[in-house]
Amino acid sequence: MFAIRNFPRAYGWYVLGIAIAFVIWEAVAALLGNYRLPSFLLIAPEVFPLLVESRMLGFQGGGDDGYWPHLLHTIGYTVGASALGVFLGVSFALAVSRSRVLRAVTEVPIELLRTIPPLAAIPFILIWIGPGNPAQLMMVGYYVFVMMVVTTLNAAANINPVLPTFAATLGASRNRIFATVILPAMVPAIVGGLRVALGVAWGVQIVAELMGGKLGMGRVFSAMISFQALDAIIVGIIWVSLAAALVDFGLVLLMRRITRWAPKID
Repeated sequence: MFAIRNFPRAYGWYVLGIAIAFVIWEAVAALLGNYRLPSFLLIAPEVFPLLVESRMLGFQGGGDDGYWPHLLHTIGYTVGASALGVFLGVSFALAVSRSRVLRAVTEVPIELLRTIPPLAAIPFILIWIGPGNPAQLMMVGYYVFVMMVVTTLNAAANINPVLPTFAATLGASRNRIFATVILPAMVPAIVGGLRVALGVAWGVQIVAELMGGKLGMGRVFSAMISFQALDAIIVGIIWVSLAAALVDFGLVLLMRRITRWAPKID
């Protein structure tokens, strides 16, 4: 009862934002015409049917089961490759942060790798190891790895020096200070970088699928472009956006539980 009574105050702004976005969409659709931007009222009836069946997709060799298998593929490879990139990136950065020599040796190569645009690297990787699932795993994992290395190193550099100094005065060893003071202090900044990296990962995965994947929402978009089916493409975007939002929401809930002592993650 308390939650219902406080719903307008807690979520009213979110509802207002969605309403404004809907009005803008409908106004632009009316201005451009349904051939350039279909009205949401025309797209809404197709959102769930296309998830389980699409004749256009089947005609293009994408299967007769609709978007569902492709959406699962995109979610699985994005999350899986991101998890691998996060683990390797954070582990590598933590090792670098504890060694001045290692940081001096790797800092310039990491910065150079970070500046390579994803669209420039994807064709190289596709030619190098061929189109398919390994290329998608490598591309997504690579960019998440680089972003998490940079994020973790920045988090380590921005820690308040008073914290480890105070722990040292209490007799804590170097390893204990790192495990109980430095690492927990880095977690909030690492989580913020993780959310950004995951957002980039969705885009890299879709582009990788567009450029030769047999499964995935990028494959769906490629097929629908042949028919100039804007409504079907927008439905696909809606499902990818919902999947990305749910994954991000789950990550936020997990991090809130892990970092209960830190300010809330929105």
